[in-house]
Amino acid sequence: MRKWNYKIDGTELRRLTNEDNEFETLVQLEKDLKKFMPNIDNEYMKQDFEELYELVEGEVQEGKEGLEKFLEEEDAQEDLQELVNDRLAEFYDLCDGWRVWITF
Repeated sequence: MRKWNYKIDGTELRRLTNEDNEFETLVQLEKDLKKFMPNIDNEYMKQDFEELYELVEGEVQEGKEGLEKFLEEEDAQEDLQELVNDRLAEFYDLCDGWRVWITF
């Protein structure tokens, strides 16, 4: 059986994801990352999570309308839903790779 080294409370993140609140999910991901990072004692792990945090933080600072406008102007291949799904996938992959248990 796999040993988990860390734990994150993902209850609110799961609720927002299930309700299809794309931007609010992104905001919650930023909050969860910010809250979790001080607990990391491995420098390489901290760097991985900080990179994702900085990316999400910048997207949240744009605001929902700003982010949607940016995606539209850049003729991006993805919409806000796809962007949030990508960030969640990155988050879950990091958690799995670094043995972080996400509680729901």
